Amino acid sequence: MTDEDTGAGRAPDRPLRRDALAAVHELRVAMRQADLGSADLLDDGETCAISAEDAIDLARLVRNGMLEVFNAATDLATCLRAHGLEMEEPYVTRNKINLGMVSVPVAAQLAIALGAPQDQVKTEHDPSNDLSRWAYADHVGDLLRAAFHRTTGCVLVDYLFHPDCLRCSSEAAIELGHIDIAAAQRMAGALQCGH
Repeated sequence: MTDEDTGAGRAPDRPLRRDALAAVHELRVAMRQADLGSADLLDDGETCAISAEDAIDLARLVRNGMLEVFNAATDLATCLRAHGLEMEEPYVTRNKINLGMVSVPVAAQLAIALGAPQDQVKTEHDPSNDLSRWAYADHVGDLLRAAFHRTTGCVLVDYLFHPDCLRCSSEAAIELGHIDIAAAQRMAGALQCGH
């Protein structure tokens, strides 16, 4: 007799199956509570499947539950545009707001808009010298992080400096990363108040 015949090879799958069935049950209950779908979610007794209509309704319900984060991203985008900052629109991912990548001049403008001293941001540097250019970009990033922390009480945890690349001819850029709803709301408030 083989392991397949005795079911010994399948024993570890049973707790996963039980967990999967519990998850399907939870989804079924939540969908019924939200008045979404009436069909059984177990398509063949083992595979969880929902109709395209139910999937669209479920996506809408999830987005409605995330209105606060979407509103925070929209408010922040409006404030960034009002300051003339040429950067990509903040977007929502994993219930956080991604500020994306900014050029060094935009990072300098944002730092000033968040309250960094202009004379410290606009220091002299030699744009034709790689080391001077990188040191200036790093300095701007430090000022931006400090201004962000002062105005929001939060830290840019995903911050990353990308020096310019001679191979791909890319300019230096600063990746600001993700911030939570509270940080986005405080940042928008600071930009509206003109700190």
